[in-house]
Amino acid sequence: MRFTSCVFLMSLFTVAACGGSGTSGTTSPSGSSGTGTTAGTMSARIDGTLWTASTVSATKVPSSTGVPFGTLAVSGTGSLANQTVNLTFTIPAVAGAYTLGSAPGNIPGPQNASLTNSSTTAQWNATSTIGSGSITVTSLTLTNAVGAFAFALPPVATTSATGTRVVTEGSFLVSF
Repeated sequence: MRFTSCVFLMSLFTVAACGGSGTSGTTSPSGSSGTGTTAGTMSARIDGTLWTASTVSATKVPSSTGVPFGTLAVSGTGSLANQTVNLTFTIPAVAGAYTLGSAPGNIPGPQNASLTNSSTTAQWNATSTIGSGSITVTSLTLTNAVGAFAFALPPVATTSATGTRVVTEGSFLVSF
């Protein structure tokens, strides 16, 4: 069992080390607490159309009063049908599964996702009480996070958004 775990971790770190050179993004220095922003990969199907972020950022904020587990925010921006789309989610900085659209789980902290069409300022979102979806963080270390996501995002009434946007087959691998 120990050998299998070591092989898995070595494979994960190899993928993380090799995966960042092909994407662009803004990078800021990483502090010893694991905070910072840097590039990674993020993709999904939005309403059935493949979307891949051309710019990805992630920020891991350490725990503080009121947010005992800290937060993990992942954001990707890319083109979809000739429009710029930004997909963002924020969850507690703890590996595990988070369900949107139902009462918050036993880990306190923000749990939300949003999709913004930067070309029209239309916005769709899901929180612990509206919309639906899930974010699963399969690995979270001091330097990277890996996971998957899927959402049904209703329109934000104060924007020009209409209809629910469906995000499936989402995945991310980010470093900070």
